[in-house]
Amino acid sequence: MDISMDAATATEHLFEQYKHEVYRYARYALGSSSEAEDVVQEVFIKVLRNWERFRGDSSPKTWLWTIVRSCIADRGRKRKRQRVEVEMNDNLDGYGSYHDTGTLEMEDSLRRLPQAHREVIVLRILQDWSVADTAQILDWSESKVKTTLHRAVTTLRKQMEDEEGRGSVHGLREH
Repeated sequence: MDISMDAATATEHLFEQYKHEVYRYARYALGSSSEAEDVVQEVFIKVLRNWERFRGDSSPKTWLWTIVRSCIADRGRKRKRQRVEVEMNDNLDGYGSYHDTGTLEMEDSLRRLPQAHREVIVLRILQDWSVADTAQILDWSESKVKTTLHRAVTTLRKQMEDEEGRGSVHGLREH
């Protein structure tokens, strides 16, 4: 991708190429399809607004995923503030109403993992990113990606096996 192209063309190109991956990543990270859709919109608005600042030090794909992570982190902080406000008002009735068969169990299990474990599982396993790309996006060493992935998968397997007591989670493999 040519970094000299105009912002609208670059954004459109990145959107067409990565919109589904961004949505899937946000969906697993946040556990909500509506929030994931909002993140996709936010990400590509930021790409459009900031394209001129992209220096080409990394690939456009890596730059895009840095924006994705930032938007998701912002959502997480916003959620945390909202939860505190709700708890202070003793009004927890609407929280956790999202349900979707097929992915709910995985999303619930992922949500209970530490953020670093969630991120490495989503990037390496669900998005099938290379160790090198994952390391660059997370600003980690490649060995940290491998170690954290191993720990995350081990924890996730145990968590899902403990909850289910049945069903197979052995299809979850480290790459």
